[in-house]
Formats: sequence, C-alpha cells, structure tokens
Amino acid sequence: GAAHRTVRSSSPKAMNLTMPTASVLSRSGRLLGGLALAGAMITASVVAATVATPSRALALPGAAESTVVTVDPTRVLDTRFNVGLAGAFQADAARKLTVTGTIETFDETKPEAQQRQNKIVVPTGATGVLLNVTGVGPTGSGYIGVRPGSATGASATSNLNVVPGQTVPNAVTVSVPTTGTNAGQIDIYYGSAAGNTIDIIVDVVGYTTNTGLVDLVNRVTALETSGVAGPPGDQGDTGPRGFSSWDVIPSGQALMGEFRFDVSQSTVTTSSDQVYVSLGAVAPVALTAGNVNFATTGTNDADTTCTGTANAPTAPAGKVCIYLAFSGGIDTSTLTGNTATLAAHGFTATWFPSSGTGVDEYVYATWAYTAP
Repeated sequence: GAAHRTVRSSSPKAMNLTMPTASVLSRSGRLLGGLALAGAMITASVVAATVATPSRALALPGAAESTVVTVDPTRVLDTRFNVGLAGAFQADAARKLTVTGTIETFDETKPEAQQRQNKIVVPTGATGVLLNVTGVGPTGSGYIGVRPGSATGASATSNLNVVPGQTVPNAVTVSVPTTGTNAGQIDIYYGSAAGNTIDIIVDVVGYTTNTGLVDLVNRVTALETSGVAGPPGDQGDTGPRGFSSWDVIPSGQALMGEFRFDVSQSTVTTSSDQVYVSLGAVAPVALTAGNVNFATTGTNDADTTCTGTANAPTAPAGKVCIYLAFSGGIDTSTLTGNTATLAAHGFTATWFPSSGTGVDEYVYATWAYTAP
C-alpha cells in the first residue's frame, strides 16, 4: 500500500487521517496540483533525482509511492439500504468492505430501478482509496475507525467521532491490501458501548495506484541518461578533400586488386594480348617493366622478391607483384608484367599466345602494389 502519516486530535478518540504520500491526477488528466511529468503527477514526497534539464530538478517516484486518481463521488456502502453490507453496524464488531473491482454502487438521485448498479469504481490493484465516510443515527456515542482490510481486532484510532442525534461526515484516506485474503478490502469498526448500532455511508472520491509508475520511472531515467539536446553548435571546419584518381598515392600505402584474361584463340598467332589494370591513383614513382612482374615461378618474369600469395598478395615498395591464381589453355611461361602508356597510373599484364586453333585461354590473377 501507500506510505502514510498519522494526525492525532484531542477528540475522545484520536483521529487517524491516513494520507498517502502521492500526487493528484484527475481521471481526465487535469492537473490538480504539484508538478506534471509524462502524463502523471509527482510531489516532493518521493525520492529526489536530478534530471539532465538545465536548472531544473524532477522528482522520481520511489518503490512504495503512488499517484492519486480522482473519480466522480460514488456510493459503495449505505447500510440503511443494504448496499455494500447488509444491516447497521453493531458496536465493537469490525466488518470488511470490498472497494476494488466490480462492486455494488448506489445512487439515490436516479429512479429506483436504476439506483443499484454493479461497476468498477476502483480498479483491482489500487493501493488506497479516498473516501467520504458518514455516521448516521448512532444509538450511542462512539467512533468509527477505517483501516486496511488486513486489520484485526478493535480499531485503536478514530476517523470520525459520533454522538446520538447527529450525522457526522469526514474525509478518510486509507491504504488497501493488494494481495492476500483481504486484497481490495477496507476494515470498518464502530467503537461504542455494547448494544449500540449505527448506519454508515461510504462514498469513494478517488484512489491511489502505482500502476504506470514503472513506465514513468523508465521515461524519467531515459531523460536522465540521454540528456536534453542543446542549441546547435558552431559550424565545424571544412573536412579534407576527397581522394582523387589524380592524387599521388601516399608513401607506404598498399593497394590490391585482381584481373582476368579470357580469350578464344582460333588460329596460331605470335601477337600479344594484354589487360590494363588501373591503380586508381598516381604512383609517386613511375612504374617500369622492371618493377611490374609476375611472382609465380615459371612465368616469363618471375620475381622472387614478391613473397605473397594469390589469396594474400603483397609487394615490396615501388613494385607491382602479380600472383597467378589459376589458368587454362595457356603456356604460363608466356606471361609477363609490363607498364602502360600512363605508367604512373597503372600497368598491363601481357602474354604471347602460342596455342592452336580453337583453344580457349584464360588467366585469373591477383596483384599488390606498395608506394615507395
């Protein structure tokens, strides 16, 4: 249930006004007091938490806190008409009244056939109720005590004191058990001399609940951790220019790629076939025939300084190393690396076919280049 504080008076019986530490929010969402946040109300009676809003602190509900929801006043007990409980209260005999879930209600202003209705005034799981309690026609002086439904024995405190000939009302806020045998109930006790009786009326005007607080806490926590967006900052410095194919490759920069031949030879020929490979930028030192070589043993210009593999090509600084991955229908000894006309931008791979008519020749290779 909700947390409470007790106020005592100098009446014949101490008056127990149990007031939950909670904020107030009407069922329509109208703010009744306190600080509005995320569709609910909170007050300083909850655990304080600093939120990332400049010069502003918000209150974060604690585990035992509840919010208050007001409802249209609804009569849930009138012993004069056997509503809620049947018959007047006997002195020194506490009775339990269910106030949550679907219960019987009473409205004297409606036609008789419509006065009694079963409906939900306070939802199941509510942690407390706000009541107007009225003592009517007591046959002897005494007091009425309203406690949580789990209370036992005689009430040691009073919510209102009564005397014969007077009708006495008072506002009462009391917590409601949410679990156990008496979940959803309140305990009502008439303290008076044996044999005395009293009719009691109870109208519900609101209830307390912690439903939705988990969502509220999550949203406040998200606000704390994510912060609040500030004003736009100053324009940053202009970033570096993007890389161009006409830019010089930085010293030590390694590039890798692949290429393939796929040529059908219909006649024997001594002419060469070539494939051009672009570096994508400018080599700091122009490539020459001597530094564009196949790495694979058995090719025309096998270079032993090329120590990578077709799957992991590497090259010494200033060189292009070509790694034969696979070939077919071709004499690998005819393969050679070479340069292009624009020797700073790329290279060619060349071979001299020696195959007969109808031979399909193909080569797949990878390459690497490291800028000196």
